[in-house]
Amino acid sequence: MTVPQSGARTPAVTVAVYLDYASAQRAVDYLSDNGFPVEQTAIVGTDLRLVERVLGRMTIARAALAGAASGAWFGLFIGLLFALFTTRGWLLVILTGLLIGAVWGAVFGAIAHAMTGGQRDFTSSSHLVAERYAVTVTAEHADRAGQMLGQLTFRNPADVGDRTVPEEPNAGREPVQERLDTRPGKRLSEILDRARHSVVHRRRVRPTSPGAGHDR
Repeated sequence: MTVPQSGARTPAVTVAVYLDYASAQRAVDYLSDNGFPVEQTAIVGTDLRLVERVLGRMTIARAALAGAASGAWFGLFIGLLFALFTTRGWLLVILTGLLIGAVWGAVFGAIAHAMTGGQRDFTSSSHLVAERYAVTVTAEHADRAGQMLGQLTFRNPADVGDRTVPEEPNAGREPVQERLDTRPGKRLSEILDRARHSVVHRRRVRPTSPGAGHDR
């Protein structure tokens, strides 16, 4: 009996590529709803980049306020611990712990921000963003997954999200007759025909010489 090695990996095949995570998640959820073994699938983000979104300006007052909030939670926790061993005045113990924690948190928050020297006077949040999200499936289930996602696209085009859909072959093209009429050879033949008709018309309407009738 052969036991597969834990480090061995099954080859994966990309069955769809999306421009946002929500569309890739919707595709995997559709596979799951239709009985597909989703444990054989994966969502792989490519071309990762770090995006830091600025939330607002940070001042000493805001730093103190944020420190007071975090310190109040810690003081509340300490006050509850002491209140468990207090028979009288347990509410006063809790409020005292909360107040002391808020004060010390505000002091430490203001000092910490002042020590930065104004090099980072803003608050932000960072997260990773991928350029594309690929839905990959193991090789033995790739054909079935591709057919199911094709049915999803056919039934409800809105579920495709930002998935790239090829354009129709005749989209944005001129009719065949118009393209034939604008060919260089066709235009040249039309110009030659017009010139030939003009020469014939001039020969027909050319006036007779005045002395031609008196020579006879």
